[in-house]
Amino acid sequence: MSLANKHILVIAGPSACGKTTLIAEMLNNRRAANNLLAKLGLDHNLSIGKLTLERLVDSNKLNKKSRKNQVDIALVHFDIFSRYRKARALEFEKVVRSAKSVRLLILYSPFREWLMRMNQRSNYILSVRLSPLSVLKGFFCAGSKGFRPSRKAWIIVMVSRFSKGLGKKIYKYEYTRWDKYWLKYNNILPLYFDSCSGKFFENFPDFD
Repeated sequence: MSLANKHILVIAGPSACGKTTLIAEMLNNRRAANNLLAKLGLDHNLSIGKLTLERLVDSNKLNKKSRKNQVDIALVHFDIFSRYRKARALEFEKVVRSAKSVRLLILYSPFREWLMRMNQRSNYILSVRLSPLSVLKGFFCAGSKGFRPSRKAWIIVMVSRFSKGLGKKIYKYEYTRWDKYWLKYNNILPLYFDSCSGKFFENFPDFD
């Protein structure tokens, strides 16, 4: 159950790009999981499960005798907009040094699609005529129904309500900044996946 015996598949991207959906699909649909594992050069016969970076670098938690810890391939969720992204990056570096292998799948969402998803989650619909109070709430609050976006993601959403062009620039900057971070690990070649078109890319896709 040690980290040295595990293959790690990090699925990275901003809030609302489809990380949670993809991980759930892989856990519930083995055929879909096998197709993706083949793309990444991983043995589809190995067991898979979702683990956190915190657990992977905590030997006490990882060595506990539980079914969760016994998986051969650990699927890891990495939100590049999270307020804890710096802590996750430090944990990622420990994983790279100790794991049997590390694969990186970066989910890309075109800005317009990402912004639409974020506005839907915050119950802010531009095409619907709302009361002044509803507009104010949707403009300055993070919505309802438990939606709590990260500060970075919400800043981009808020900026985009004044200037979509500026919001897109910040969105692109965050992606490219993290892209430089991933590429410093020469032994890990990232694979990019457009969550809208379903296409894979070996190089970072152009922004729309």
